[in-house]
Amino acid sequence: MNRERTQVRGIALSHAERVFFPAQGYTKLDLARYHDAVAQRELPHLRGRPLTLVRCPKAIGEECYFMRHSKVWAPTALRRVRIREKTKLGEYLIADTPEAVIALVQMDVIEIHTWNTRDDDVERPDRIVFDLDPGPEVARKEVIAGARLMREALLALRLRSFVKTTAGAACTWWFRSPASATGANVSPSRARSRRPSSGSIARDSRRGTRKRGGSGRS
Repeated sequence: MNRERTQVRGIALSHAERVFFPAQGYTKLDLARYHDAVAQRELPHLRGRPLTLVRCPKAIGEECYFMRHSKVWAPTALRRVRIREKTKLGEYLIADTPEAVIALVQMDVIEIHTWNTRDDDVERPDRIVFDLDPGPEVARKEVIAGARLMREALLALRLRSFVKTTAGAACTWWFRSPASATGANVSPSRARSRRPSSGSIARDSRRGTRKRGGSGRS
């Protein structure tokens, strides 16, 4: 007996009832509807940017894995691009439309990580990210104080930025890079790297904080 699949924006969802977030009871369908509701807000941050994805075929925390290169099947709503890497052509997915974001949910994608460049000019990053990732002993108020200090430093350089919080205690400061910036002068050690910026991470053993500087991808 064939059961009709639930659709969101015309994208059919298999196993729409599957629970992705056990603690809250949120399902695959709930996640698709959430992305549908916020699509016009999130698309400016996704459009044209190669993606690294975290897929969870079951529930969050169970058999989840990063997917960078897109050699697997993907709904046609997603755009595929090939980008020259050091030794090969890497294939990546890009979500330019609300339907494409729903298609990511159909692929059991929980996290969406974007490059700091766009596919039509991958050597010229148009934004830079500073990641304030505290250790467990760092109080929330200290993270906020650090974020405010970061904002003041960027304003002193006439760079407007905005904060993005995460599901945990961390927060990131984003700002548009100068028009003259290139992968070479944003991150000299990784100018030719195609990997999303898990960045150059330096851990302060005394504070347990982590700082991520200007890699060309995020």
